[in-house]
Amino acid sequence: MSKVAVSFTHIIKSGEPAFSVLVSRFLLGESFPTAVYLSLIPIIGGCGLSALTELNFNWIGN
Repeated sequence: MSKVAVSFTHIIKSGEPAFSVLVSRFLLGESFPTAVYLSLIPIIGGCGLSALTELNFNWIGN
């Protein structure tokens, strides 16, 4: 993470709730109420929008 912009690091960290729910669902077999899945929509949308508008985005991290 030290090779990428701080703003991109925050984008990745803000996606943690979605990652946690997906891992719990597919690896642990836990199910969540529909409200939990619906609450992930704005989180995923915001992370995606932020990543798309990141001016210094670079796959390599230079």
